[in-house]
Amino acid sequence: MKPIDSRWFFDFAITAGYHRYKYGLSYLSPDEHITYAGNAGVCNLLSVSLSGSVGYYLYKGLNLSVGVESAYYFYDKDFVNVPVFVRLGYDFGCMEIAIQYKRGMTRKFDLFPFANNRLSGWELMVYIPLSKRNTN
Repeated sequence: MKPIDSRWFFDFAITAGYHRYKYGLSYLSPDEHITYAGNAGVCNLLSVSLSGSVGYYLYKGLNLSVGVESAYYFYDKDFVNVPVFVRLGYDFGCMEIAIQYKRGMTRKFDLFPFANNRLSGWELMVYIPLSKRNTN
């Protein structure tokens, strides 16, 4: 949603996603200079989320926005996360490409051997609108 004659805009989105995490542990023995392999595994997560953000057009289609998202993760793990994010994107009209950093605010991503983790990370996104409102 973009007010007429304003560089400010508001975004609301419902999204679904798939995340796959592979992890492995290894450590070096200080006495023997030998590397030992530890636990390894894979975690798959499906998610649905509702997000809202406020943004500002910096130059033409280049925009910066901040927001919050409530996400429900399920499949291998089952938990709710409420990350905050900052996004830098470019709106081409027919689509928008953006990169964002999400910082998880809850410590619910319990994945052995990492207890009480935040689910945070970088994302590259392509938005394709289902319809465009005519502003003329």
